[in-house]
Amino acid sequence: IPIAFTMSIEYLPTNSRGAFVMLFSILWLIGMAVALIPILFLDWRLALGLTGVPVVVVVVFLTLKLEEGIVFLLAKGDHVRAENVLKKLLQVTDGSSSAHFKFDLDWNQPYYRDGLGSESGLTAGGSEMECRWSDLFRHGRWRTTMILWALWFTESMGHGFVFWLTTIWKGYGFSDNAIYLMMVPFALFPVLVYLFLFFTVDKIGRLLPLRLSLPFSVGLLVLWMILDSASIVVQGIILSLWHATAETSHTILYLYTAELYPTKLRGKALGSCLALARLSTIVHLIWSGYTLESSVRLTIFIYAGCSLIAFVLSL
Repeated sequence: IPIAFTMSIEYLPTNSRGAFVMLFSILWLIGMAVALIPILFLDWRLALGLTGVPVVVVVVFLTLKLEEGIVFLLAKGDHVRAENVLKKLLQVTDGSSSAHFKFDLDWNQPYYRDGLGSESGLTAGGSEMECRWSDLFRHGRWRTTMILWALWFTESMGHGFVFWLTTIWKGYGFSDNAIYLMMVPFALFPVLVYLFLFFTVDKIGRLLPLRLSLPFSVGLLVLWMILDSASIVVQGIILSLWHATAETSHTILYLYTAELYPTKLRGKALGSCLALARLSTIVHLIWSGYTLESSVRLTIFIYAGCSLIAFVLSL
């Protein structure tokens, strides 16, 4: 997923980038919901094996045919490959042979030389532009980087409540089939929000949906904590709404982070944020494993608190 987001940022036009990212997210959620269906009818081992079939198909027939991003190749100074990819893209979109296209690109211009533009602000090294970890903190980026790291850590921790959902429901006495059946709409509900954002995110920007989704996520967790004795249908509706808000904040954060940094620095920036997100997953699984034994409500309260901190950081 991180690599797909990064490549999307480099390929997609700016004025419709958000819409396409929302479309990718919709397809991912549909795939997740479809993967849950075999669990209702098959042994979990066979169901797990079936979910691996699409992965093989994607690797064999799609991934091997992908080209590296043009902007990334320019940033690396590989002008020959960049021009070849551009020819292939023009051939696909125009339908003509690439031999009919005449390229007269001046690779010595600053924009093409480093693939970033003349104000990339990266560390110069000889005739090429080098990217170092220290560039995440240079040219006034240190504050942005630190806030994003804290935002990713807290947002991912608040989102991590989903790991314990089936365990909590089993503790309430719900059957496995009832839980798995409820997980299908749980997985699909965010699609409605993504459809709305598909038409609006490139008009309203990234920060507004991020700042709206986080407090809604907090409120829905608190509401579920109050109504934890309700039926599984009521709980399923509340948690499906929560899942929609949590997925929205996570997807928007991907998009927002990838767009903040220049091409050469984007991989390190997004990679470091994702590393912190995975670290937060490890941390929350450790502490929540202890708090669940004493109090489910305390655990939910802490998760909601993490999302609240993420909201404050996004302001």
